[in-house]
Amino acid sequence: MPTLESPYKTQDMLEALRLLRVPRTFLTKTFFSKAYTSMQAAVKIDIAKDSRTIGAVVRRGEGAVQVDRQVFETSTYEPPEIPVMRTITDSDLIDRLPGQTPYDDGDRASELQAQDLFDLNAIIERTIEAYAAQALYLGTITLKDKENNTVGDVLDFQRNAENMPAALAGAALWSASTGKPATQFDLATETIDKNGDIMGDVCIMGRDNTMVFRRDVAKGKRFFLATGSSVLVFVFKMF
Repeated sequence: MPTLESPYKTQDMLEALRLLRVPRTFLTKTFFSKAYTSMQAAVKIDIAKDSRTIGAVVRRGEGAVQVDRQVFETSTYEPPEIPVMRTITDSDLIDRLPGQTPYDDGDRASELQAQDLFDLNAIIERTIEAYAAQALYLGTITLKDKENNTVGDVLDFQRNAENMPAALAGAALWSASTGKPATQFDLATETIDKNGDIMGDVCIMGRDNTMVFRRDVAKGKRFFLATGSSVLVFVFKMF
């Protein structure tokens, strides 16, 4: 049975304690900081593929060497929506909000609307962060609905096999005495330098590999460690 409060005792209502689950957008801000937002139904993108051509040397007076013009291909993408919503019902307006007294006659509709907008925006930000992780790890983005069905086209960033993550096994495991974490870091940076247009300067790994990596003292001095709540970020010098 519910506990009956005495109407004769003085009481006070403290401010509600709301645990805000603020979305973590580390991947989005770090690797997709130049995101472009379009208000149109579809977007087009021209993808120009160029080669790292080195100019040919000719003798004086022989004229210039013809260089092929850069070619590009156009793709069109119509993204699906993330139509999250929350309905405000009559009972929502009748019941008091956290921190309100039973006799509070505040504007509950406006307060509910503001809180709903915050919650729904957080859901969208978490969804974007999840797909950012998928793009970084798999090289593709497959949008799913609540029944886990694919919605729309699969976004393929055309990552080649050399750039795909590979699971370690046997003697190559970091937990094995023969594991070489720093050497694998060097190989990874070489792959980025060769196949990418940037130089790698950030690595993210799970905490379970932290102690194993730190034991590699000879190479470990090259790394600056910044610990987070669930991951360990390594910023390593390129010189």
